[in-house]
Amino acid sequence: MDKVESLSINQLKEAKQQAQEALQRQGELQDILMRVASEYINMPTEQVGKSIQNTLEELGLFAKADRSYIFDYDWNQSVCNNTYEWCADGITPQIQELQGVPLEAIQQWVETHKKGEVMYVPDVLALDINDPLREILESQEIKSLIAIPMMDGKNCIGFIGFDAVKTYYVYSDKEKSLLVLYAQMLVNIRMRTSLVQNLIEEKEKAQTANRAKTEFLANMSHEIRTPLNGVIGFTELLLNSPLNPLQTKFVNNAISSGKALLGIINDILDLSKIEAEKLDLDLIEVDITALTKESLEIIRFHAEQKEIALVLDINPNLPTQAEVDPIRLRQVLLNLLSNAIKFTEAGEVSVSVWFDPITDTRGRYYFAVKDTGIGIPEAQQANLFKAFTQADTSTTRKFGGTGLGLTISNLLVEKMGGKIRMQSAPGLGSTFYFDIETNYLSNETKAQRLRFNQQELEEKNHTSELHHVHQILIAEDIELNMVLIKAVLSNLYPKANLIEAKTGLEVIEFLKQNEVDLVLMDVHMPHMDGIEATKQIRTMEVNHPKKTPIVALTAGALKEEKDKCIAAGMNNFLTKPLDQSLLKQVLSEYLH
Repeated sequence: MDKVESLSINQLKEAKQQAQEALQRQGELQDILMRVASEYINMPTEQVGKSIQNTLEELGLFAKADRSYIFDYDWNQSVCNNTYEWCADGITPQIQELQGVPLEAIQQWVETHKKGEVMYVPDVLALDINDPLREILESQEIKSLIAIPMMDGKNCIGFIGFDAVKTYYVYSDKEKSLLVLYAQMLVNIRMRTSLVQNLIEEKEKAQTANRAKTEFLANMSHEIRTPLNGVIGFTELLLNSPLNPLQTKFVNNAISSGKALLGIINDILDLSKIEAEKLDLDLIEVDITALTKESLEIIRFHAEQKEIALVLDINPNLPTQAEVDPIRLRQVLLNLLSNAIKFTEAGEVSVSVWFDPITDTRGRYYFAVKDTGIGIPEAQQANLFKAFTQADTSTTRKFGGTGLGLTISNLLVEKMGGKIRMQSAPGLGSTFYFDIETNYLSNETKAQRLRFNQQELEEKNHTSELHHVHQILIAEDIELNMVLIKAVLSNLYPKANLIEAKTGLEVIEFLKQNEVDLVLMDVHMPHMDGIEATKQIRTMEVNHPKKTPIVALTAGALKEEKDKCIAAGMNNFLTKPLDQSLLKQVLSEYLH
């Protein structure tokens, strides 16, 4: 074999080995990019920056680069900025120096990237001696480099680059294409990160708006309820004084108007709380039959005035004990019943309740309110559940109302796991149905419970209260409210000793020297509010066996305020305007 043939065979072997090595390196690069791609898919946005930094190092080592980096183009300012950088040992970092680099200094570079093409300089010294790019690269001791544009569609948003400082490096076409693929991956992960960040910001804005809305509602509720407390409270007290028939009629009308206004305020507040997702259900075990009967009793007076018959149809085998929010369920029933009576001139209004078990402890209760009223045309039924609207706006003048009742009722039923439906036709009356799914107690499990006569127990307690002298401390900074509360308490507990305090500090100072049976604590007071005062009282009582009962009495009607009061250590929560029957019920728990 002559020397030429030997050389040719060696060259072939060397070329084959180089091809195999190149193929192996391509496979390694593909493996790196596939792993990185799978990591990026579900990576939390807060980990993206660290991952990019690690990948720059891994790719830099693979490409035998001494420095790898990512730049962002700022087209508005006509500059580019170094955002990520990895440097091998002994290589000077450049990230601090390469901020706000003018694009005019690397015009050829920029134009190449704008076209979506790779900027590849295999030998910096091969550039023209007067080329500004050569001056920049030589100052960083770069021998060769590659810079791949990051394209968002047709727009270049930046580039990823690899510098060879110690030795020259030649990139194969396959390596270039794979690095282009990584550049596109960077664009995608950045787009996802940006989208997630925008969603987080929008969510935070919405939460801030909801908080502001809730605070506004709380303030408005407090401001409106405070004067209403005086209007309703004093007129109810006036009703108990000697009046002639005409004066009694005037006072009753004033009370009715005040409570109607309070009802509208409550409706608007409820709707806003539901929309802001601030309304939570308070589930307790309730007698469904008793609750339904109570709802009928509440509207009986209005039915009798119009000579409308009330009918109650409850399945005798109905499990009576169920976990519901009694206030909200009663609110829905009362709304449907009130509407039925409002729009019925003659005939009857009926309530039906039946039950379907799902398991031994969970089932679905069905309610239907039927009337013989004016009925609703099908074309107008769609408006029924829209806020501030009625089926027919012409009925507003005759029947009144905000149109909020059914909207709120439907939203409440949806929170209970059901939906309000209806059947109606003009002149044939209407039937409204709804159902709720909840836990229940079977009647058999209930032949095993001991029951106490609650009414007898309350009467016994009340008799005891009338003959017992109680030290009740009233914390209230508004004089009108103080006069009203004292008048109500004097009617309920004639022998009670009522002590006044206008600030939380006065409450604390009094309790340091004296014991009381009960504190009625206003939440909003100067110098120290009721929340802070309660916290300090509970701190004072840490080692005391007897804790002073504290009941919040506030015009703030939002659940958030109730939660704050209970968390501070208060025992109960009452809202203004005062409901005297509810006040009596709550006080009876603490005054024996």
